[in-house]
Amino acid sequence: MILEQRPSSGNDTAFAGRATIDQILRRLAATKGDQLALADAPDRSVFTDGPPRRLTWAELNAETEKFARCLAGFGLQGDSVVVLQLPNTVESIIAFLSIIRAGMIAAPVPLAWRRRELSWAMQRTAAAAAVTVVRSGPVAHAGVVSRAAAENFDMRFVCAFGEDVPDGVLALHEAMEDDSWPELTPDARDGNPGDHIAVVTFDATSAGFVPVPRSHNTLIVAGMAHLVEARIEGEDAIVTTLPASSLAGLATGVMTALLSGAGLYLHQTFNGQALSGAIAATGAAHVVLPGLVADALGSSRLPHPPLRGITAVRRDPCEVPGTTLAGLSRTEFISFGEIGFLSRRRDHPIGTLLAGRIPVSKAAPNGMLLAETRLREDGVLEISGPIAPDGEFPGRKPEDAALMGETEGFYPMGWSAQPRNECFAITPGRRGVTSIGGISLPTRSTLEAIREALDGAADPKFIADGMFGSRLWAGKHAVRLREAGFTAALTGLGDDAPVQHGKAETTKSPPAAAVA
Repeated sequence: MILEQRPSSGNDTAFAGRATIDQILRRLAATKGDQLALADAPDRSVFTDGPPRRLTWAELNAETEKFARCLAGFGLQGDSVVVLQLPNTVESIIAFLSIIRAGMIAAPVPLAWRRRELSWAMQRTAAAAAVTVVRSGPVAHAGVVSRAAAENFDMRFVCAFGEDVPDGVLALHEAMEDDSWPELTPDARDGNPGDHIAVVTFDATSAGFVPVPRSHNTLIVAGMAHLVEARIEGEDAIVTTLPASSLAGLATGVMTALLSGAGLYLHQTFNGQALSGAIAATGAAHVVLPGLVADALGSSRLPHPPLRGITAVRRDPCEVPGTTLAGLSRTEFISFGEIGFLSRRRDHPIGTLLAGRIPVSKAAPNGMLLAETRLREDGVLEISGPIAPDGEFPGRKPEDAALMGETEGFYPMGWSAQPRNECFAITPGRRGVTSIGGISLPTRSTLEAIREALDGAADPKFIADGMFGSRLWAGKHAVRLREAGFTAALTGLGDDAPVQHGKAETTKSPPAAAVA
């Protein structure tokens, strides 16, 4: 699927060319086949089924082929959308790469989403299949995804990794061991293979959630921009705590690993001791963390050497970063929702964005273009260029108008700003959007849905929170909201996590929104 792009003054992705993500994987399997590609956290069994896995590039390529053959064997057609809801494990990367190899479109969603959001994503993209896990922590994701799928007529298959797969859900460990699936046929596609849509992520706007499509080219650009700024090398090892369910997670994780050939170690944010131990044990040169987690851990608790650099992923461009010890470089990956990002070293001024042309690397101001920015008449920031979305996903809905710019291929990011010298000074807070941990929600429509679900039993509101950005106050109605299928960002970790005044109280691990 190649979307029709509106004209842009700088939407040149020439350095990506005709390459596809699958071609990059195959090349790594051929040239670095015996080197480590992916590894699970040692404490994997704490939060999901199965022992920790380690795969070389050749083994990752073989696993990708197995799963891609399964998907094709299901009878799914090219450009079919497959929803992914997976924790930060080896299987999440296998599934992502397999969907792409099969000529389909991956649609990863946050682990904290529940039935309401999942059902919407499936319906909006006309998804044909979904892939999840039997459990992640106390949450039975296979059951949650199955209930959402039952509300969508286009959904044909729900598949799950893990043990004790429930009825009606296909057990993927059994399917992938079956050698009878037909061989994949070459994917003959019209046009530039790199321009075809590879992934759809989901963003919150003032009007509601919207799908944000990205081609192979724009994903390659995103990974390259982070790789160059963070100065990651082919022999490095990267530890990431961000799942591949957002532009930020994809760019700083799997895309950086594919483009550099570096090994990728997948970890969680809720166990700092295990994370530090993994960095020391693996000799990791680079770690990717949510910004607030990076600040809370502090550089003194991260072993260096071997650690050489940190990428702090921030959802708020006005968030003030913490301190970093001498000898440890720090890259700030500032995510403007799913619309765009800025990856820069620590010396970049807080709360600002370069006006006009933004190069891939600050060190080469006249080099390749990463993005172009401007202000709309109403003061909203807009972005164009290689890291902007690839257009509008088919099946337009009224809320999609909040994503699409008015002219010339520019897309509104949702933040207001004012001109200041050669930059834009950004006003804190995204218009009409509330962030709880790493989960963004359309403020007005979310509160309206909560009021309807509670039938007037409470007057919900969002309250500022120093750790998670915001939290929900809705009286003591978390159980009712969970039963209504609202995201765990609003209701706490799971069915056994009591919530008082919208704030989770649990001894097991932090709220799901904090680690999603």
